[in-house]
Amino acid sequence: MGADTGREAPTTRGDRVRIPPVSWGLLALATILGALNGLYVLVVPVGGQTELTGRTWDQFAADDAEMASLYSMDLALLGITWVAFGLLAAVVSLFAYRLGERWSWYALWLVPLAYGGAAARMLVDEYSAGWSDPPTRSWRSLAS
Repeated sequence: MGADTGREAPTTRGDRVRIPPVSWGLLALATILGALNGLYVLVVPVGGQTELTGRTWDQFAADDAEMASLYSMDLALLGITWVAFGLLAAVVSLFAYRLGERWSWYALWLVPLAYGGAAARMLVDEYSAGWSDPPTRSWRSLAS
C-alpha cells in the first residue's frame, strides 16, 4: 500500500529500541577518550600543567603556596570526576544503550552537554591551549 523506501524502521521490543552499532560504538569511544583525558589530568604532575600562567610551578608555588595547594587539589578532583564520568558513560553506552534501553538514550545526552559545555567555556575564556602564539582574534573582539 505505501511506498517501500528500502529502509528498515526501528523496531521496538517493549521498552527497548534497536540501536545502530555505530552510535553506541562512537559514544563508547568518546567517553573512554574522556576518561583517559581525566586520567591525564589526575596523574600528570601539577607542574606540567601551568604553562598558561607563564611561570614555572616553582615560581607559582613560591608566590602563593596556598593558591598552589588549591590548584593542585582542584586538578586532582577534576581528573577523578572526568574519569568517573567517562567510565560510567562508557558502561551505559556499552551495555544499556547498546541493548536499546530507552532511559540510556536520555542519560547519555549528558555526554555532549558536558563536553560541549567545557569547550564553550574554553572559547569564552579565550583558552589558548598552551599555544606559544595564541590566535590574534578573540571571541570578545568578534562580538564588539
